[in-house]
Amino acid sequence: MIRMIKDEDCFTCWWWYNWYITHSSSTFETEPVDQSVFMDRIHKVREKYPWIVLQEDDRLLGYAYLSQFHERKAYDWTCDLSIYMNPDERGHGYGHKLMDAIIDLARKDGYMNCVSIITG
Repeated sequence: MIRMIKDEDCFTCWWWYNWYITHSSSTFETEPVDQSVFMDRIHKVREKYPWIVLQEDDRLLGYAYLSQFHERKAYDWTCDLSIYMNPDERGHGYGHKLMDAIIDLARKDGYMNCVSIITG
């Protein structure tokens, strides 16, 4: 099931995000993020953009969100798309489900372009 993020999901998403900081280059951050900083990021994103999670039974499998691509007015209809998976659940196609769902939400919100930086 894909649904909007809830407060009780935030710890898990934060933990995964820090896992990606320490085990990959995908976040472009070099130091783990404090939980309160990550929570502030979620709340700021949610003011304007969707943040969704993929849940199967009682387990979260991943999350995706849209955010501002650029502050200049000409980019108002372009958004940045981010997807992070449970590190133990990569390679099962769950990321595609999240991507399809978040792009559908972007279309419904009137975005014309989604941009994402993808790393290996």
